[in-house]
Amino acid sequence: MDLIELESLKKRISNVDLFISFCSFDDRTFQIAKSLPYNEVKKALIFINKKAPEEAKQNLEVFKTAFIEKCIIEGVELFDPIALADNMFSSIRKVLGENSHHNILVDVTSFNHESLCIFVALSSIFLNNNHIDFVYCNALSYASETEVESQKWLSRGIRDVRTVLGFSGDFDSNRETTLIMMVGYESERAWRIIDTLSPDQLIITYNDSTGSTTEVNCDADERYANLLEDLAVYYEKPDKYIIPSNDPIKTMNELEKIIKCIGKDNNIILVPMNNKLSTIGAAMLALKYPEIQLCYAPATIYNTKYYSTPGNRCYLFNFMKGE
Repeated sequence: MDLIELESLKKRISNVDLFISFCSFDDRTFQIAKSLPYNEVKKALIFINKKAPEEAKQNLEVFKTAFIEKCIIEGVELFDPIALADNMFSSIRKVLGENSHHNILVDVTSFNHESLCIFVALSSIFLNNNHIDFVYCNALSYASETEVESQKWLSRGIRDVRTVLGFSGDFDSNRETTLIMMVGYESERAWRIIDTLSPDQLIITYNDSTGSTTEVNCDADERYANLLEDLAVYYEKPDKYIIPSNDPIKTMNELEKIIKCIGKDNNIILVPMNNKLSTIGAAMLALKYPEIQLCYAPATIYNTKYYSTPGNRCYLFNFMKGE
């Protein structure tokens, strides 16, 4: 895992056969694309939700300007997991053909957690003969319209709680269920998931300032974890663990320690709600331990205007090598 300045990305990236990204509603969505060396990218495949908000449609113009004739836009059904998986990988196959050994660069910044887990799972099966690098643009801050922590929000409500496609786990209704909630800034949304799933045991994980990718208020996740603990009043003192969110391998290793303590007598549900790097770590763990079930709950509404402020750094990670 390399942490580099965005302005240095041009010197690090070369010979990219395919660049893949999601176009979302906040300004972080195009920071990586704008920082890439144009002549080193052969094709750019940009996914956008067919029902995306107007902010995302405006941001799409930045991708078109960055890549010009190399840019391929594909609309996807973001809230239909089966259609989403088919959309993503049929588009990739169309661009790359049947040959392998391509250099692929994936900007994971604006994937949502569900689509990223699906992408990780399918990449491990269908793209494992390619060289795949993941890149992630950090945030300077979140919910920038206010400095009052209690007033900050990223999303509100949940549409439903569902199993992530490809990560159904080994679920036995005769066993007790342990829920591992990887908390970020969305404690209200996390609480709604807990209330819906009603597990027998609750475990909360969060990152401290040393394991954060956010530059401002990098210890905020601990405050939201404590708030979630207060909301979960009918769970007697949930276990809490500090897990880094700036390195997928470290995230996976720390989660692995937790599930080994839980043992095999419980159903294990894992909900990644921290940043995208930690979500990759969660997906990698669930690939290693297929008995783990990953769950996701799409929000009812997002803070599209003030969701995040782009940082000046990015993280570069080789997916297949895990480094």
